[in-house]
Amino acid sequence: MLRHHLTLTCLSFAMLLTCTIVSAQQTSEIVKLKWINFGPYTNPGQSPGDAIIPEAQIKALLDSLQPYVEGIRTYGTEGGLEKIPQLAKERGFNVMVGIYLGPNSASNNIQIAKGIEIANAGYADYLIVGGEVLYNNFLTPAELIAYIEQVKAACPTIPVTTADVYTDLIAHPEVADACDFIFPNIYPYYAGQPVECALQWFDQAFQSLMPVTDGKQIIISETGWKTAGPIVGDAIPSFANAVSYHRELLTWSQSTGVEVTIFAAFDEPWKIPLNDDGWGLFFSDATLKPDMDSVFTPLLNPVNTWQCNEPPLIGLDTLTLDYIPVTGSFDDIRGHINYLNTCDYSIATYIKVGSGWWTKPTFAMPSVPVLCNGQWVVDYTGGGNDHLATDICFFLVPSTYIPPPCSGCGTIPADIYSNTIANECIQRYNLPNANIEASDEDICQGDSTTLTASGGSQFRWSTGETTAFIKVLPTSTTTYSVTITDGTGGGAIVEMIINVLPQPNFNIAVMPDTIDIGGVSMLSVTGAGSISFLWSTGETTRTIEVSPATTTTYTVTATGGNGCQKVDSITVVVDPVSSITLIKKISGLNVYPVPTDEFLQVEIELTKSMGLSCSLVNSTGSTMLKEKKYFSIGKNQLSIDLSSFPPGFYFLMVETDQGEIRAEKVVLY
Repeated sequence: MLRHHLTLTCLSFAMLLTCTIVSAQQTSEIVKLKWINFGPYTNPGQSPGDAIIPEAQIKALLDSLQPYVEGIRTYGTEGGLEKIPQLAKERGFNVMVGIYLGPNSASNNIQIAKGIEIANAGYADYLIVGGEVLYNNFLTPAELIAYIEQVKAACPTIPVTTADVYTDLIAHPEVADACDFIFPNIYPYYAGQPVECALQWFDQAFQSLMPVTDGKQIIISETGWKTAGPIVGDAIPSFANAVSYHRELLTWSQSTGVEVTIFAAFDEPWKIPLNDDGWGLFFSDATLKPDMDSVFTPLLNPVNTWQCNEPPLIGLDTLTLDYIPVTGSFDDIRGHINYLNTCDYSIATYIKVGSGWWTKPTFAMPSVPVLCNGQWVVDYTGGGNDHLATDICFFLVPSTYIPPPCSGCGTIPADIYSNTIANECIQRYNLPNANIEASDEDICQGDSTTLTASGGSQFRWSTGETTAFIKVLPTSTTTYSVTITDGTGGGAIVEMIINVLPQPNFNIAVMPDTIDIGGVSMLSVTGAGSISFLWSTGETTRTIEVSPATTTTYTVTATGGNGCQKVDSITVVVDPVSSITLIKKISGLNVYPVPTDEFLQVEIELTKSMGLSCSLVNSTGSTMLKEKKYFSIGKNQLSIDLSSFPPGFYFLMVETDQGEIRAEKVVLY
């Protein structure tokens, strides 16, 4: 692993990052990536459109990538981004220049003009006109094509394309026709694929592009795996999963000869509030993430992980339904197949809404692939009243077969029955006995309760748990819901409110908090939130008198009108020194901080120079340390190291040779 031989030194000054990579190995041992997506917003407070990225920051980030990457892809031509292509070229990078396009035509024209200028200056190997414009509905296909043609005419020697989600390129073949090469975004992570099946899904998505490419080159615009963030379906972000995915992706690229542009070079803090950070191979400070150095090592004995095999036998049937969402739910439908090669088959789905049948997930994707583990997932809610579908039918068909489309058909086309290997239909209905019971619906703050669901065989709680019962510890009144299904189409969503009652709001007052041996202190519960009391002394009144012989902690349990209880405590400190003669020549004695944690600072002000003994006495009267020093007239400073003493109450005793004493209480935590 390269991590044992690489040292990264970073200096941050005025939010400007400067990094130098020092390698003890030969650069030939690092296999550079062909392309990486380059976002420079690596400092807090920087985000697209809100900040001009300093040139020095861009240089530092590019320098940090030099040992690892051959080429970069950018995302705009304003706000400092226009400097990136030239700076990258000066460092030997190949450059894909991204031209940002949005719904504002004036801004688009500025971006286009600058992109053309950069290209004609010799700083672009490829031009990317817009990113996910179709996916975000920023422009119509015709408007996007017009921008593409404008750039192609101005830069006839440079390949021009647009970047978009692969399904949108399939849905708009006219856009693909206008491009010199195809530049799709393919994310198994966003599709909720488990990492062990991600490359199979990725390859199937790639293959689905073939009908619109017309033999043109395909370069993957974006793909990657997050190291941190939310779980999406079965896609789990982690360092290990990210490394695994990128290694398999590079094996696929090497095997197929298709270039990939990994997303992304760096984490970018502006994405944290969007819950979408964690894509970088490097942290935002340009340090390589754990084990990510293996992405840059040679691919020895590469294994084909995108091929399809017969899945493990999970059930007895060739086609099995694992999860059918209840009526009104937007959850995905899940199932699996057995006995068959997973790449040879796909799942076609039709739903009945009202009196008509509809193709799902979309007309552009009339069937979904089967994963390498035999599992499949269908998003049946594309819009309208899909979530209210009463009947749903599934067909296991050859992956080469195109299911006939249905847009409100009276019946499912007969042709699919002639081509199916297995099929299953369900009719959704409400489970009549679905229910939640709680061990206690009203709980006090800090308490828990157990919720138990019944009336079905499968359970999905709003907490994410899938057992029949769950234990919850809400901090405030909370509504919990559970989706209950029976696996054959029956289901219900049941809710329960758990009321969280407040604990009594009170304090304990002590007067005085420090007493001499034999003295008396008064303890009282203050506040109107309690109706009954139980002290550790056994007394039950609001106020009690105590006369401890040593420093003692007292507790009280207060009960509120709603039955909730709260326990609090307070300590009465007993001064072990029974007689104190004030040192008249000390005009001031101050100890701080109060309370203290490690070093106690003592300020002694004298009217005459003299020798004094300074002692630290615990609450039982035992001397913990003692030191004699000569102090001069005026203010004197003394620092006492208390780091080795246990927390508690102490007294600082200052004593003259004649027996005069001055004491101050010290609280150590």
